Amino acid sequence: NSTKWRIMTLGDHITDSDTQWFVQEIEFYSDVDCTDDNKIPVNDTKAIDSNNHGQGWSPDRAFGHYWKWGGLRDDNDMLWIGMEFDDPVSVKCVRVQNSNKSPASELRVQA
Repeated sequence: NSTKWRIMTLGDHITDSDTQWFVQEIEFYSDVDCTDDNKIPVNDTKAIDSNNHGQGWSPDRAFGHYWKWGGLRDDNDMLWIGMEFDDPVSVKCVRVQNSNKSPASELRVQA
């Protein structure tokens, strides 16, 4: 269980670019099969990220807003996006839909 969950990648795992990562959608689940009945709601949570392209590219865009997150590296040369919950949650499955532009070929989930 954790109050913060993030999906991260390194620049050399970005297919089209080493400076940006675009994510269409992220969903967290409390079961290992990512079934819709066990989707963790993110309505009253705070989206967090390594950095982004500014207005219109914020991390909340990848959590059910039908847009995309335009991510940039942090000071440690990592790209990441996640969610901060008020109470600890147990995430057992994550569904990530990369954008067609600058998708990541390898991801890691961190609590």
